[in-house]
Amino acid sequence: MENSAGAGSNMGDSLEELEAIMRIMNRPVRLKVCLDTAHLLASGYEIRTKHGWNSFLEKFDNLIGLDRLAAIHLNDSMVDIDTKKDRHENIGYGFIGEEGFKNILNHPKLQKIPGILEVPGMKNMGPDEANLKKLIALTN
Repeated sequence: MENSAGAGSNMGDSLEELEAIMRIMNRPVRLKVCLDTAHLLASGYEIRTKHGWNSFLEKFDNLIGLDRLAAIHLNDSMVDIDTKKDRHENIGYGFIGEEGFKNILNHPKLQKIPGILEVPGMKNMGPDEANLKKLIALTN
């Protein structure tokens, strides 16, 4: 399941809601989580700083478990923190920015977690080589 941005009556924009869904479903082993970076910021999680990302991951691990993290949708955000809107932006052009993605991509506990681009693309034709190259350049 993927976290939402929290718009309208959507469920799953908070870690507590994701944990409750898992609990109600009796935490089946095959139920995993995909985190969307744009949704996290829009939901009010400060993921742009090293401290903020570490705090978020600690809370995720305590409530859900890092062993349940299957993938990360790597999207910058057209909207700032806690706006509850799902608006993806190209990497480095939004409110998460390059420094935020450096923190996200280089976290030692996430090195084996796959990332998926869902950005609009530089020519508005979907994920593209330019966004991929930018992510690669931001990794250590």
